[in-house]
Amino acid sequence: MKNKIKKIINTLFKVFLIFVPSKYLRAKLKADWTKFHIKKYVEITVKNYVDKESERDENPPVFQYWEQGIENAPLIIKNCVNSVDKYANGKHTVLNFKQIQDYVEIPSFIYDLKKEGKISYAQFSDILRSCLLAQFPCVWMDSSILMTDKMPLYITENDFFMYKGIEKTPEQFAGANYFIYSKKPNPLLVELKESIINYWTENDFLISYFTHPHYISLLVPHNKALWDKIPVYDQQLTLQFSKILFDKFNEETFDKIKKSCPIHKLTYKMPKNITKILKKATMQKYSNCTGGGGKCLRYRLLFLCIMRKNILKDVINQ
Repeated sequence: MKNKIKKIINTLFKVFLIFVPSKYLRAKLKADWTKFHIKKYVEITVKNYVDKESERDENPPVFQYWEQGIENAPLIIKNCVNSVDKYANGKHTVLNFKQIQDYVEIPSFIYDLKKEGKISYAQFSDILRSCLLAQFPCVWMDSSILMTDKMPLYITENDFFMYKGIEKTPEQFAGANYFIYSKKPNPLLVELKESIINYWTENDFLISYFTHPHYISLLVPHNKALWDKIPVYDQQLTLQFSKILFDKFNEETFDKIKKSCPIHKLTYKMPKNITKILKKATMQKYSNCTGGGGKCLRYRLLFLCIMRKNILKDVINQ
């Protein structure tokens, strides 16, 4: 009964957000709402945390995940995964759903909630990465990460690394959860996993899509000494390509971004204003095409896919 009431209240809050005109304010309210509801689970976990000895690996393996198997992933994801494989020093595993239980322990009720549709693909991926990082040394990379060089020393010389949230945003995430490097499990990572599991023990619905990075933000003050050891590199460094992914290709800009950071968070999703973006990204000969908007759009989509494919392949083959 209590869970149903919480779910109704959360739904009403989401309806309320629709009527908030400011995008910044909506994001800020959603972030505060999420942290308010998960703070309880973080505090309980931190209070009950018991430090344990754990194994260490100076060259931790890289894990990625594509639920249906990488052979069924979009082309841009396949190219991203290939780029990671090139720079992962031979220790690279792309998990699919059927393989998970061979690698890591996840409570059975989590699988039940996923089967019932109460835990989505994205949230299950968050749980998977948290369990992996809490149980043994490894590197988590989202499958939409493109690597253009090996991991820099500012990552590999440290026991623990995440790109930090320096730029002021309404969410104010402490760090980027799509890339987490760890030579051994540490209190923050173990508490992250336990906080999430504790939440799903009591609830069967998600507060918000970005719950996972909010857990990290709430755990950082409890692990300040550990967090302060991580060198400061802004997560915006990893997002530069994503901001120009649908722009007309510029080799100078491309090379400049590659030099600034070898790790790039991309996306396989098309933005809502794709038609407007495609008009800028495609060749001039398509700008006045006739025969109906649908046909014109298909040409543009085809060109865009080819453009992105060739760019990524060039990067991987360098």
